[in-house]
Amino acid sequence: MTIAVSVVVPVYNPGRYLDPLLRSLDRQSLPTERFETVFVDDGSTDGTAGLLDAWCADRENAHVIHQANHGWPGQPRNVGIAAARGSYIQFVDQDDWLGDEALERLTSYADANGSDVVVGKMVGVDRRVPTALFRRSVPRAQIGVDRIEDSQTPHKMFRRAFLDRIGLRFPEDTRRLEDHLFVTAAYLRADVVSVYAETDCYFHTSRDDGRNAGFRSYDPVPYYAVVEEVIDLVEDHLPAGAARERYLSRWLRNELIGRLRSPIVRDLPTARRQVFYDEVSRIVRQRYAPTALRATTATVAVGAAIARHAPMSEFYRADDALHRIDVRAWEDDGGIGLELMDAGRTLTPGTTLAAVLRAHLSPSIVEPVLADLGARAAERVVPDRITRISGAPRTVFTGDGVVFRAPDATAHAGDRIRVASALGPRETTVTAERRRGGGGSGAVAGRRRAARRLKDWTVRLLPSRVRRVFRRRPRPR
Repeated sequence: MTIAVSVVVPVYNPGRYLDPLLRSLDRQSLPTERFETVFVDDGSTDGTAGLLDAWCADRENAHVIHQANHGWPGQPRNVGIAAARGSYIQFVDQDDWLGDEALERLTSYADANGSDVVVGKMVGVDRRVPTALFRRSVPRAQIGVDRIEDSQTPHKMFRRAFLDRIGLRFPEDTRRLEDHLFVTAAYLRADVVSVYAETDCYFHTSRDDGRNAGFRSYDPVPYYAVVEEVIDLVEDHLPAGAARERYLSRWLRNELIGRLRSPIVRDLPTARRQVFYDEVSRIVRQRYAPTALRATTATVAVGAAIARHAPMSEFYRADDALHRIDVRAWEDDGGIGLELMDAGRTLTPGTTLAAVLRAHLSPSIVEPVLADLGARAAERVVPDRITRISGAPRTVFTGDGVVFRAPDATAHAGDRIRVASALGPRETTVTAERRRGGGGSGAVAGRRRAARRLKDWTVRLLPSRVRRVFRRRPRPR
């Protein structure tokens, strides 16, 4: 019988983290004669080699390739591609696992749609994964429309003949984001990319010991050199225009502005943080036109515009000030009263983004920043609608910037609401009555943010048995 799919797994010293994957392979609904597993053991020294030999000896559809340590997963994945016999290849990391019906569902979906790439629904286990991408299945995804760029990890199903036809393989040197180069090339050169969202297919995990390859510290200069390689690749295959700008906004959001705002960079010593900032600022200036900034979310656009023109100290000073703008909400005769507070000052309904930025940026950069933001700078900061997201059915309340009402719904204390603002989304809880001053909402927000950062770093340093107290982790079956 023809092998439908080869599961390729690069392996190096996984220890106990390999077991959930092995169990998930044994639970697959696809008959064993229809799939194979190819483990590429990259010189493990923890007993994994013997464990895999014994496991594969009991299963005709599994085998292991042993090799000297190469040190990075790209080369072992290429070895797996060369050994694979299936019509499709599904890449899996050693510390992740598959949903029980994943291989059967994904191969059937790929056959039905003639897919070169199938992005199966991912579930994050103590880590973030794309969610908007998997709101629905998309048989033929469109670049710049269906957000496939949100998923850049290799944990997808690829048609083996497609990889061979275009000669696509992983870079084999030791560099981060090698998967971005592979996945982006596949997306942009495939005839059909499909998104399958009906079943949980791939469980992407964060290890208790913090030793996921993606969590290791890194040098920003070579890291951002690879980001530029990805940008080059996109520019080579997508014509200039809205689709390209939407596609490239993913790196602006995550690896550039998002990285500057993350504790991983914010908490670095000043000199090392400066190297990160210089690389991000340079790429945003040189590789992203102002029109690309306007194609992304408000918070990313504002951060990028500031990074294009401001020194590091001013970027963080202004970014902190903008994030301290607080939202307060309270019951108001069945509706919701709302105010945005900036350093103790209530923002009026007519306050624009430009007015807020002028209050927090130095005169030397404020006009260039506003020019980069274009019409977005004229957007009002206080919204005319807010969304109730908990406490009752999801409901949109509209208003004049001060009081918001819905025709067939009543607000109550304890409801959770989301406020979509030109400063980016904010969430808060409706209180029974209006709160007043007394201590400054910005200080409260700052303390909460500092506490979250402290907890993030504390949890990473704790022994794994203690760390479980802070995390709710789905147990692998």
